[in-house]
Amino acid sequence: MVGVTIKFTGSQVEELVKEPVVSFEVSEGCKDGDGVAGELCSIGVKTVSGKDIHLIYKSLNLEDPMQTNFAKEHGSFRVESTFYKVVAPLLEKLLQSRNYSTDLAQILPIPTHYSSEFYGKERNDDYICLEDLRPSGYKMVDKFAGLNFEEASIVLKKIAEFHAFTYLLIKWHGEQIFENELKEIRPFNEVEGATFAVVFTRAMQNTIQLIEKNNPILAEKLKSSLSISNVPKIREELPTTFKTDVKFFPVLTHGDLWVNNILLKYADGSNNPVDVKFIDFQLVRRGNIFEELQYFIFTSTTPELRKKHLQALLNTYYDSFQSTLKNLNFPGPANFTKGFFMDNFMECYLPGFKFLSFALPMQLGTPKNKVIEMMAGAAGPPAHGNEHSNGSVTETREEEPKSKSENNTTENDHEKFLAGFLMMLRVQMETSPRALQRFESVAQEMFDLGVL
Repeated sequence: MVGVTIKFTGSQVEELVKEPVVSFEVSEGCKDGDGVAGELCSIGVKTVSGKDIHLIYKSLNLEDPMQTNFAKEHGSFRVESTFYKVVAPLLEKLLQSRNYSTDLAQILPIPTHYSSEFYGKERNDDYICLEDLRPSGYKMVDKFAGLNFEEASIVLKKIAEFHAFTYLLIKWHGEQIFENELKEIRPFNEVEGATFAVVFTRAMQNTIQLIEKNNPILAEKLKSSLSISNVPKIREELPTTFKTDVKFFPVLTHGDLWVNNILLKYADGSNNPVDVKFIDFQLVRRGNIFEELQYFIFTSTTPELRKKHLQALLNTYYDSFQSTLKNLNFPGPANFTKGFFMDNFMECYLPGFKFLSFALPMQLGTPKNKVIEMMAGAAGPPAHGNEHSNGSVTETREEEPKSKSENNTTENDHEKFLAGFLMMLRVQMETSPRALQRFESVAQEMFDLGVL
């Protein structure tokens, strides 16, 4: 976001904080490269009662039609608003009923929710308004450096607690909760799963093509080890989500748990993390712990850290999950032994690795606004020297789900969005040596472990 485009009146701010306001000041809420899915601004408020309130206000970025259409099509604000308005209160009520804690505000690893609304596709004024945690000492870790052992440990402890809370929620209310209160918090459906398979397939193909320029040996090893042209096979390998009720137990997953959606607080004058909060619950859904853990571990820690501390980190998660359910006086999942946990984490290594070709460009690649500027200043997109470089999805179309009408406007719009999105991913990766290097490092890690 460049500058602040949202304008507020005093009455609007008073409606957000639910009390009279003396003054307020609006400023930018993020910096370039933070990867925020929308427009973010910070609001500092002084109230008549003498409070200093710090807010973060997230809305649709109307200057980015592609992102806006995606958010509205997939209901990003609807899902996140449901999380804060429905899921969090349900969790607090349930934990209170089981005498878990008297200070529930400190138990859930989330910011205070002030207000949020979603209006459907016909309007563009969806928003989420939360507590800005930064003035309280919370901050992000450098996404290029990744988390250290202490930071990763406290994150895993907290996400294990959250998973245990939501496991209890699902078991206590039963699956009908997803037909009623949590109808917006659902797993990916078959169409979404097929779309993701196409995206993962093409993203992996593009990444291998880019690696081939500087590391042809690694590229050839990846080609011979991965299924990168068979969409249905990728579809079956990818999603631990779809295996939740076959092999795993359900929880609510954050859905996008990585460094930039994690805020850490440190002890005064030290590098010792003492608390953690999670933000951006736009992809929260019914899933399982392995889906969440693979995504977090691969996107937020380095191969060097995993080589030294992976076993200890996984132990932290497992022990926290089990102890939380014990403190809640609620039985854990059947047969969820530490051996089962460790074995299945390792079995999910390959799907976790394949996700990186999709995640790394957005997270560590060149910021999207910079790519747009680069492409606008050139005659066209960078030449990639390959017949697949146009970012289209034609070669996988035979295996994609087809609509009843080949001339369906919605499907054409979807394909255009998908082609543009894939092109953006490729250019973000191609123009970022750090993102490519991270992918190569993880690929080598997979070969060293015998996963590939």
